[in-house]
Amino acid sequence: MKFIYMSLYLIDIFFYIFLRILKTEESSILQNKYQELKDKKEEYEEMAQAEKENYAELENSLSLKTDELKDTLKEVKNVLDSIEIKKSELDKLKKTDIRQIEKMKIQSNFATESIERWNNNIFLLKQWIQDRTKNSGDVVDRLLGM
Repeated sequence: MKFIYMSLYLIDIFFYIFLRILKTEESSILQNKYQELKDKKEEYEEMAQAEKENYAELENSLSLKTDELKDTLKEVKNVLDSIEIKKSELDKLKKTDIRQIEKMKIQSNFATESIERWNNNIFLLKQWIQDRTKNSGDVVDRLLGM
């Protein structure tokens, strides 16, 4: 009986030591895993910080570029305004150009001839209506809307 107690006691001690060893191994594995995760966390935090700094730098450079774009836009507007002024000056100068004056004379003569033909045609039409209807010139003028 003593032997059985003794063997049970030894078995208890064995299991106690065995469990202790297992716990120690598990705890060392867990500690190693914890350390790895902690290292990864620090690495990710460093990466996040670097990304934040890069983002801030990019944002600052974009705001500078926006200011540069605004300045460039103002310059473009000024150039467009000066182009409009130059166009109006060119139009004024065209009026004094000899070739332009000749073109305007030709157009004026053509317009004058067209008006004379139109007036002649209206007068002929008025005469024809007066001859056919035996109405006076005033009545025919009213009928034609003149």
